[in-house]
Amino acid sequence: MRSTNNKLLVSVCTSLLLIFLLFFFPLIDSGIVGGISNLRSDGLDQVMGWITNIGSGIVIFFIITALFLYEERKRKWIIPLWLSFALASLITLALKLLVARERPFELLGLVSTNEFAFWDSSFPSWHAVMTFSALPVIDREFPRIKIFWIVFALLIIFSRLYFGVHFLSDVVAGALLGYLSGFLFVRTWENHVWKGNKKMGVRAHGRK
Repeated sequence: MRSTNNKLLVSVCTSLLLIFLLFFFPLIDSGIVGGISNLRSDGLDQVMGWITNIGSGIVIFFIITALFLYEERKRKWIIPLWLSFALASLITLALKLLVARERPFELLGLVSTNEFAFWDSSFPSWHAVMTFSALPVIDREFPRIKIFWIVFALLIIFSRLYFGVHFLSDVVAGALLGYLSGFLFVRTWENHVWKGNKKMGVRAHGRK
């Protein structure tokens, strides 16, 4: 437990430092997106378009829900999973409205066919939030597909950079926010909700 907490603390601190450096030194952030945009081609656009569409919040929500519905004994994780999605989404929406950061293709003059609502600004990435908020629960219940999910999430993040709809700091912040939200609910459910239910069950059995 202590080792896990130490690793999480190191990861959080590293991510925050990276976000700070990228966000407050925009030439680095812009240079990364500009460099990735030079890779664009018609064939790669199709592949990346498919990946980024799969990574939308609604699709991720249904994929993960279906995964946990498939095995009956894992269905107990659906509520904390949904709560994780809800908390992360609310914080994301608040940050988007508060920061109101323009997207890279708007600032750098990149070619883009994407259209976004006035409130749907660049920081943080909703795609990153949704994919990484599911990671702690997947790590807990489906460890065999953890690596697959991480690769899948990284491809989604790369596709957002590729199309110039997010800066690197946007996706790092989204990944951190999503993961922390998922981690919070996993620990809360394990240490308080289910332990409390077990204690109540033991007391009820003792009274009989």
